[in-house]
Amino acid sequence: MQYVEIDQAYEMSLFEDLEGHEDSLIPIERSIYNHVIYDSKVERDFARALDGMQEVKLFLKLPGWFTVPTPIGDDNADWAIVWQGQDAFGEPQDKLYLVRETKGSLDDAARRGTENMKIACARRHFGAIEVDYSDVTSIEELRKSIAADK
Repeated sequence: MQYVEIDQAYEMSLFEDLEGHEDSLIPIERSIYNHVIYDSKVERDFARALDGMQEVKLFLKLPGWFTVPTPIGDDNADWAIVWQGQDAFGEPQDKLYLVRETKGSLDDAARRGTENMKIACARRHFGAIEVDYSDVTSIEELRKSIAADK
């Protein structure tokens, strides 16, 4: 299977539907909106941690309709994060990271087989368009995955 970049954009209005999520909103400052919808306590804590990190320039919880087709079924990345690091010369450099999972375990044996296959496909998809993609369960693991990318 090969992934190919296409010229496609989404209307911003598709990201604005908050109706029915009033009990799952937290106020956020480092996002394109002033609130983020979360699906679990882990996601809520992850969003709060992202919002407090100086390195995070912008982040958003991707909506359920934002999917990547894979041979196993559609995969829905959880977060888009713009992280400010440094290039080889010590100059500030922003980079986009997509994080797949913010719950459960990184242990393949602890997850469903289809979930592991979707993650593998999403890694190939985003790798083909040079966007970093990983699955993490905590902010500490996010930091490790970004440090490993350098």
